Amino acid sequence: MPNISICIPTYNGGQYLEETLTSVLNQTYSDFEVIIIDDQSTDNTLEIAKTYSDKDNRICFYQNDKNLGLVENWNKCVELARGNWIKFVFQDDLLAPDCLTQLATAGEESNCPIVFCKRELIYTDDCDPEILKFLQTLPSWESVFGETGYIAPDDVSTTATHYMALNLFGEPTSVLLRKDCFERFGFFNPDLKQRCDYEYWIRVGHHTGIALVHDPLAFFRLHPDSTTSSNKRNKKEITEMGDKLLLLHEYANSKLYAGFRRFALNQNPPFKVDIELNKYMDWMFMSLYTKDHQGQANFQEVLSQIIENLSNYPRLVKQIRHKKRFFPYLRWLEQNLTWRLK
Repeated sequence: MPNISICIPTYNGGQYLEETLTSVLNQTYSDFEVIIIDDQSTDNTLEIAKTYSDKDNRICFYQNDKNLGLVENWNKCVELARGNWIKFVFQDDLLAPDCLTQLATAGEESNCPIVFCKRELIYTDDCDPEILKFLQTLPSWESVFGETGYIAPDDVSTTATHYMALNLFGEPTSVLLRKDCFERFGFFNPDLKQRCDYEYWIRVGHHTGIALVHDPLAFFRLHPDSTTSSNKRNKKEITEMGDKLLLLHEYANSKLYAGFRRFALNQNPPFKVDIELNKYMDWMFMSLYTKDHQGQANFQEVLSQIIENLSNYPRLVKQIRHKKRFFPYLRWLEQNLTWRLK
């Protein structure tokens, strides 16, 4: 049985897949297998993956019978992995030659089930400048935690309250996870569209702590963004707002976050997750109302899609529908009372 399973979920990733596989196979660490699971690609991904798996018996290639979607494909990789540790590498990312060696050593020495290395960005001149600026200006480990090699569970919880929904830790390509994490804490949540990795790091890390390797051993490739359209703007609002609602809902209700809630209530001032959820929902309605009037998003379409995406969470959907029902009256009262007070 290999010690590490390198999991590469693919979907139309032929452009960079060979480069990714080369970086994986050139590791100084040797006790690993490679699991490639393709999610019904229509480009040359299959051809590349089969070519590599035919000539290297460490590589196992599978193709899903139907498209599972991004996060479900991550989870399937974990299910098929045989190693003690899981190392995700995305189809367009790269690893430094000593990535596995350093991460495995840190995991064994710290006895911590989740280990991160620093990552660097690979980007071209035609990348979306807003996305690039956002990633480049995220707070660094050093600015938040200093030069430590370990973040204690309470400090992970503090991160979740002080840097709400900001992924300070990194993308899956920069992490090594012990496989038993998935037995203890469950799998990635497929209902989260964008923050599925961040939520998992917090879910695990506030129980176990997080080990850090300060060397840049993973390289995250940033693709150019396509031309922005009205539909895409709506999709952005749906993803970002829906994810944050669900994230706060999980913090407030999941049994796996019971310890986090106790910790948050003992902060000064107390961080009450249910109140934060309600405040965020109020902000979301006001933001969508404003953007609708500015022609930047469609209020009804965005809310309807958010509700549909969160259908597995009836309690949360009920809260959203309740606010949606009374929002026009609250807006009318606010506008008229403000006018009278003037």
